[in-house]
Amino acid sequence: MEKMEQASQPETWFDGNKVNDVLFCEDFLAGHPMKCIHGTFFDVNGAIGDAEQIKAEIYYKIAPYVTSGIAKKASTLLDALRIRCYSPPIPYQTDRIHVANGTYFLSGDFSSQKEFCMNRLPVRYAPDAPEPSQWLSFVGQLLEPEDITTLQEFMGYVLQPTTKGQKMMIVIGKGGEGKSRIGRVLRAFQTASR
Repeated sequence: MEKMEQASQPETWFDGNKVNDVLFCEDFLAGHPMKCIHGTFFDVNGAIGDAEQIKAEIYYKIAPYVTSGIAKKASTLLDALRIRCYSPPIPYQTDRIHVANGTYFLSGDFSSQKEFCMNRLPVRYAPDAPEPSQWLSFVGQLLEPEDITTLQEFMGYVLQPTTKGQKMMIVIGKGGEGKSRIGRVLRAFQTASR
C-alpha cells in the first residue's frame, strides 16, 4: 500500500521514464544523512554495518517507478550514493567518548548531541547508573585493590581512539580464575567502536 501511495505522488528524482541518480542521492541523503569512509557508510550512530540493508531500502524506494532491471538500478544507486557521500576519514577526537545517547567529554561534561564519528560505543551514558557491583565483585576476587585502579586506568585507555598511552597490561595467574573475561570485555569495547 505504501508503494501505491508513493507511485501516485511522483518523486522529484523520477522524470516519468527514468531515475535521476543525482537527484535520488540528494533525496536519499536528506532523509538519511550519511558519510562513506573507506567504503563503509556511517551515520551519527556509527558504522552502518550492512550496505545490503541500504540497497534494500533503495530497492523498495524505486520499486514503484522502475519496471525492469530494478536490482541492477539499486546497485547502481548504492554505488552513486557511496560517491556522493564520500568523506575522508574523520579525525579521532581524544577529548571525548562517543556513546549511544551522545558524547561524554573527559572534562566530565555530557552532551546528547551526536556527531559523525568512527568509534561510537553501543552503550548509553547514564550519570545516575548504579555501581557495577557484579563487575567490582569479580575484579575484587581476581585482583588486589591497587591493581583494580590500574585495570580501570588501562580500560580507560582502551576507550580512547589513540595509542597515545602506549600501555600494555599482563594479568598473571592460574587457569580458570577469570583473567580471560577481562580480555573479552576489552575486546568487546574494541569491536563495538569500529
